[in-house]
Amino acid sequence: MKLRAIVSLSLIAMLPVLVQAAPQQKIDPAKEAAIRRLIEITGGKKMMDQVVAQMLAQLRPELLKTAPPGARGQQIVETYLQKFQARASRGELVEQMIPIYDKYFSQADIEGLIQFYQSPLGQRFLQVMPQIVGESTMIGMRWGQKIVQDVQQEMEAEFPELKQGQRPAPTKP
Repeated sequence: MKLRAIVSLSLIAMLPVLVQAAPQQKIDPAKEAAIRRLIEITGGKKMMDQVVAQMLAQLRPELLKTAPPGARGQQIVETYLQKFQARASRGELVEQMIPIYDKYFSQADIEGLIQFYQSPLGQRFLQVMPQIVGESTMIGMRWGQKIVQDVQQEMEAEFPELKQGQRPAPTKP
């Protein structure tokens, strides 16, 4: 779930740039309706709500670090988060996503995806995807940690001054 959130946050952060960079073309109304349906079927709106919730959860501790101490600081942070959440309209985000789907998928593609995600297999895929991403993220993190440890050991063998707790002797000028 964390990887999905990170990817989602990255995409959301990039959307204004991507949308502004590409000239807006009028999208065929039937295709636009199909894109909206696809976003709905795949849980896009629910995911956007989750992304906003995660953004708020990540913002809270960062805001608390810079807020004045005490009840006043807490009030400032809570007010900020309420205002942020009020402005984080998923409808607006969907509007910005539609041209991206239009750019990469044909009407037939969108209709095929809708058929797939409405099928039992597509529904099963949507149901288990968060678990797959979560488990894959954990495996990827363990894999990355093992590589870090292996490289650290190799580096410490090659450069003994890197061993934890050892500092290189000061050099004399």
